[in-house]
Amino acid sequence: MRALLECEALRLSIPALLESKLDEAEQVLDQINAERNVGRWGTLNRTFHLSLYAACGNQRLLGLIEAHHNAADRYVRILLSNLDYRIRSQAEHRDLLAACSHRDGKNTVSVLRRHLREGSDTLVNAIEGGGLSRKS
Repeated sequence: MRALLECEALRLSIPALLESKLDEAEQVLDQINAERNVGRWGTLNRTFHLSLYAACGNQRLLGLIEAHHNAADRYVRILLSNLDYRIRSQAEHRDLLAACSHRDGKNTVSVLRRHLREGSDTLVNAIEGGGLSRKS
């Protein structure tokens, strides 16, 4: 569901995405790198993604995306901390930001879709493979 909503928001946002939003997104990535509190990673991840979608012009779509991010926060934190996905996620975020700066909507959406799919697949594989403790 996230992939459908977020890819559409990004597709709509790319033509109107301001440099200031790209700068904001880059600053959030720097905050993620510096943040030691795992509890903040999900919030910062949501802030990064929403900064790229803000120019889509559809508040209802943005609200749905934010609701899905909030619902998935626990799983994002598990992915980033327990599964040591933080470095990979940050590299994917940097790739996404670079694609946004080139304003190539089709490629940018493809990068986002891959990022969301790979994170989801990693989490599902860990759950199915017993790679997470029940305390997670």
